[in-house]
Amino acid sequence: MADQQESISKFFRTTLRAPLRNDRWSWGAINPATGQLFLRVWDDERETIGGLPCILIHAKNGASSSRGRPEREQQIERMQNGIQTYGVVCVARDIQAPRRTIKSFKTDTLLRFSGLIDQAQFVYAIIAGNTATAAVRDRVQIPAGITADDVRSALKRLSRGESHQFGVSTGWDVIHDGKSYPQKAVLGLAAERLAARPLGPNDFTAGSPPYPDAPRICAYSEARRRGTNRRGGRSRGERNQTAHRHRSNRARQSHQGQARTRRVSP
Repeated sequence: MADQQESISKFFRTTLRAPLRNDRWSWGAINPATGQLFLRVWDDERETIGGLPCILIHAKNGASSSRGRPEREQQIERMQNGIQTYGVVCVARDIQAPRRTIKSFKTDTLLRFSGLIDQAQFVYAIIAGNTATAAVRDRVQIPAGITADDVRSALKRLSRGESHQFGVSTGWDVIHDGKSYPQKAVLGLAAERLAARPLGPNDFTAGSPPYPDAPRICAYSEARRRGTNRRGGRSRGERNQTAHRHRSNRARQSHQGQARTRRVSP
């Protein structure tokens, strides 16, 4: 752990490549190259809500004069829209102080968030696990400019059985010439020309296809894209999302309306 409060702004700027807007009141920032959001969070504000490990990221009843409040509300809105988010875990010098200062913070690992629990007074980030800072730092944004030829080349390599590091799809497959291929593998191989290096599954996250002319290159399996497998059931990704949604709903219901004393946070 680093032990100088002043160094956290440098950590955001040089290690995470996400410079804080203001070193005093900013509590998070976005890496403009990768689109990842990083938030400062307090280690002592972890909780288990509805069986889910969570950490407080916003107290709605905090002082309205806080300069960091509008910024944190914007960050929460981005999380609701699906931005990839991580937490920098900080330890306070005095957890009872009305205005906390940082005693130390973790530099080697980050918390990986998978969603939000929004209650009457507080907003929590759901903790999916820990991630090595180096792995997050070295991720890349899939570059713009992937062409139809890039995708065709990737599909040819996959059809020949070329080895790669990617696993099976959990959301949807790419269907080409009657064969299905993991969408992340197609995307990773197609992006290699622009990235100028081989890409692996930990280098980026896959979403909807960003490459052009996709309908003319291949068809997407409508069943897999809607979260169903070839046997007519739901895919693993869809089952996980449903379970996660149910747990989050139970957590909101069980904590709705509870009166609790909290430190004022951004």
